[in-house]
Amino acid sequence: MVVPIDGGIEKKLDALLALESQMIEGCVSGHEGLVPKNGQERVVRVAAVREGLQKRFASTADRYRNVMIECCGEEVGKKAQYAEAFELWLVTRLRRFPQTPIHSAFICEICGQSNLSVCSRFAGFGRFL
Repeated sequence: MVVPIDGGIEKKLDALLALESQMIEGCVSGHEGLVPKNGQERVVRVAAVREGLQKRFASTADRYRNVMIECCGEEVGKKAQYAEAFELWLVTRLRRFPQTPIHSAFICEICGQSNLSVCSRFAGFGRFL
């Protein structure tokens, strides 16, 4: 599924940049060199991260342009500058049974399997592309 995000791109970028330790400081792959030491360095780093995120969302729109046209129509799909793509998986509701051991604490409501690795109907959740 591909979603054009042109109308909300600025709010999305602002929200992502508000997660300073993840975005500005580099999260788990970060290092001391990414952490701004003063206000001027922070402004430069924020601008660089913002530009990188914009390029990523623009690249996603270009990469999945045909899917967007198919899903959203030709007018919207061709015009979109920014997009997010998601891979959708079947989501099976699970029931939790607290009295059972942790390794079998979930049972698929469709097939009754407690071991999700052998459940033919459980495919997981979803992820960003």
